[in-house]
Amino acid sequence: QTKLISTLRLLIPRLRLLQKKDTASSVVQRRELSALLEEGRDASARIRVENVIATDIAVEVMEMVELYCELLLARANVLDQIAFGEKGARARTRAREEAGARDAVEEYMDTALDEAALSVMYAWSRFPHDVRELTMLRTQLAERYGKEFLLLAQENKADIRVPERLVKGLRIQPPAPELVELYLREIAKAYGVAWPKEEWDAEKAKREAEGILKSLDIDDDHDDHDNNRGGDELLPPSTPSRSRPSITEMRRASEADELSKATPPRTIEPGRSPVSVAPPGPRSDNPSPRVKLPGSTPEDTVGPRARRSSAGIPEVDELTRRFAQLRR
Repeated sequence: QTKLISTLRLLIPRLRLLQKKDTASSVVQRRELSALLEEGRDASARIRVENVIATDIAVEVMEMVELYCELLLARANVLDQIAFGEKGARARTRAREEAGARDAVEEYMDTALDEAALSVMYAWSRFPHDVRELTMLRTQLAERYGKEFLLLAQENKADIRVPERLVKGLRIQPPAPELVELYLREIAKAYGVAWPKEEWDAEKAKREAEGILKSLDIDDDHDDHDNNRGGDELLPPSTPSRSRPSITEMRRASEADELSKATPPRTIEPGRSPVSVAPPGPRSDNPSPRVKLPGSTPEDTVGPRARRSSAGIPEVDELTRRFAQLRR
């Protein structure tokens, strides 16, 4: 029992590793096949694609054998208990009987375990890789089922049959031409290669023709629409009219106008304030009012005091103006 469990625990990771290696190899081969198809070397691609098909089938077979090994590992205790008990002895004796005397309905030990053991024994001689742990597992299963069961399993002549999917995967035969063609098409599609050239060119010409016909139909629809609107009369050419602005555009335009009105001028004359204040009107106590700007010198301001000359005597024009104001 310990040897069986140890062998299964070594075999399952080995099968997974082989699957990863074959999958990586298949990807590299597919890339090389796409280059051959692009170069127009179809004959070489058809021969080399058979290796890709065989690799994919081998990966599928190893997946199935891995599942059966996991089942045997999970039920190893049950298998040993049945195999080395009374039921196992009857199963080994039954395998020695002739094929006509066997009851096809009766199971050997357990239906699932019988199918797993049968599949492993059948796949051993046809397995795509030489795996030492698989040989050890076959020997250990033969100790539990008997050599006669092993011989029947290798020829698939036992009452329980090997699954047809596994039998087809382990069958050594060249792939069908339809399968080769399908693989090449899928590889060309996956790598964006125009293959086969004739069908690709025909499909391209068909798409172009459909596009031209579609554009012609659109033009005819426009012409019919214009004829229905105009009839036989000749209408003078009309100038294109501007579309009426929406409410949102009108609101934005009014806000822009208000902002332009409230915005101060960009250019201000030197010495002039951007704020204009209306001067006060003349009154009896201030007949000639003036506005005094902040920061102006006393010489620039005009107040109730008259300008004086450099000698301190008022000028003639200033005196005349003051007499005229007094007469009023």
